[in-house]
Amino acid sequence: MSGSQFKEKPHCAVNSAAVPNTVECPSCGAVLEIWSDEDEVRCKDCNTCVVQKNAI
Repeated sequence: MSGSQFKEKPHCAVNSAAVPNTVECPSCGAVLEIWSDEDEVRCKDCNTCVVQKNAI
């Protein structure tokens, strides 16, 4: 038998895709969108850096 009977998945095929979450800015209360694969986001209103809880 030549070659493999199973094709390798492309690198972009992953089981868990990033999803958007919302967090509240602790300084001004603005609602911010942060993706599950991001560690932090900067508030568009007051420029505070907000760290995602699971990134700690």
